[in-house]
Amino acid sequence: MISIIMPLFNAEKYLCEAIEAVIRQTYTEFELICIDDASDDSTSQIVRNYQKDRRIKLVCNEKRMGAAYSRNRGINIAKGDYVSFLDGDDVFCPQMLECAYNCAVANRLDLVIFEFVHAHSNNIGKEGTVYRSDVFYTRHSQIPITVKDVSMGDFSKWNGGPCNKLIKRDFIINNNLKFQDISSQNDLYFVNMSYLLAERLMFLADNRVMLYARDHDSRDRITNNKSVINGYLAYEKILDSLIEKKQSTLFAYAHYKFYLLLVYLLKGKDGRELYNYLKSECTVKLYYYDEMINQNKKSYVPLLSYLLQDDLFEWIYDENALSVALRNSDNEIYRILDNCDNCTIWGAGKYGKTLLKSINPVHRSKVRVIDNNANDLKIIEGFVVEKPTNAILKGSDIIILALSKVTGDIYAEIAERKASVFFALDYI
Repeated sequence: MISIIMPLFNAEKYLCEAIEAVIRQTYTEFELICIDDASDDSTSQIVRNYQKDRRIKLVCNEKRMGAAYSRNRGINIAKGDYVSFLDGDDVFCPQMLECAYNCAVANRLDLVIFEFVHAHSNNIGKEGTVYRSDVFYTRHSQIPITVKDVSMGDFSKWNGGPCNKLIKRDFIINNNLKFQDISSQNDLYFVNMSYLLAERLMFLADNRVMLYARDHDSRDRITNNKSVINGYLAYEKILDSLIEKKQSTLFAYAHYKFYLLLVYLLKGKDGRELYNYLKSECTVKLYYYDEMINQNKKSYVPLLSYLLQDDLFEWIYDENALSVALRNSDNEIYRILDNCDNCTIWGAGKYGKTLLKSINPVHRSKVRVIDNNANDLKIIEGFVVEKPTNAILKGSDIIILALSKVTGDIYAEIAERKASVFFALDYI
C-alpha cells in the first residue's frame, strides 16, 4: 500500500482537483492522509465530502503548525509500505502511483524519483513530457544507485522538493528522517538526507510528466512565511548530521550542493540579507565546514568561506553549476567543440550564457546561438542570438542544448536532424 500525505491550509480553491486526481489513480491500494493545518475556509468540509471513499482520511491540527509539522504527523500515521507527498493544489497524472510503485518494488528501492513540471492552472493535467538524454537514463535509471555513483555536479541538479518522489516508509523511520521545523525550505533537510542515505534509488525511466506543481503565490499556500536564511539553516542541519554520522564522502557531496544553493540565494532579491547574516552569524561555522573539506579533499567548488568576501556581488552573478564544471579544463564539452565544424548552441539563458563565456577563441567561429527569446536577448557574450530556423539547424553537425529542461516543441525540432545532440547539463 502507498500512503499519500497531503498537508493543507485554506486549500479549498484547488482541493477537489487534487483529491480527484488521487482517486483516479490506476493503482488503487492507497490511503490519502489529509492534514488540515487549522484552515479558516471550507478545506476540512471538502475532505469530509470525499470520505465515503474509506481510503481518504482527515486529521486536523488544533492550531496553525505549518507544513513540516503536518507532513511529519502524516508520516507517523501512515500505514503504507511507501510514502508519497502531494500538496493540495497540485495534481498527479493517473499512472503516477502505479509506475513509481512498480519500479520501487521491482528494484527494491528506498526512493524513486519521477518527472514533474511547474505549470499554470490552465496547463495542469495536460499530457506532457520532459526529454532527457540517453546519458541521463544510463546514469540514473538502469540499475539502483546511490549518490556516490554519480558526480557531485549531477547530484547538485537533483531537486529539493518531496512531491515527485516515492519513498519507502521503513527507510524514513529507520533513518529518523523528519521535515525541519522552520517557516520555509522545511523540506530541504528531509529530501536531501533521503538522497544521501538511500542505498538503492532510481529515476523512473519514463519521460511522462507524473506531477503538475501549480504556479501561484497566495495565502492558501501552507508554507507562506518565507525567509532566505532558512536555506542556510537547512543545509547547516544536513552537514552537521553527516559530520555526526562520520560520512565524509557524503559530506563533500552536500557541501558542493550547499555552495551552489548559497550562490543561488545570494543572487536573489534577498541576497544582501543572507550575506549580512552569514558575515555576522556564520563565519566560524563556514570555516569549520571548509576545514572538513580540506581534510577529505573531495569537493571541487570554492570553499564556503569565499562567500564572505567583501567583493562578493562583483563575481557571484556569473556563478552556477555549469560554470563550476567548466572550470575543469578536461570538461567533455571542449572536446565536443574540438571535433565539429558547425555547432549550434540552443539556449542563451543562465546555462547558455555560462557556456558561451567559456568558449575558447579558437572555437568561436564555428558556433551559432539560437533561443526562442532571441528578440529580447540579441547579443550574449559577443554572440548574436538568433531565432531557431530550419536553415540553422540543418547546417549544424553538433547541437548543444544549454537548457534546464527540454520541452516537447524543442525536442520535435531536433528529433529528425542528422546532427549529434548533446545536453550541456550532462557535463556538469
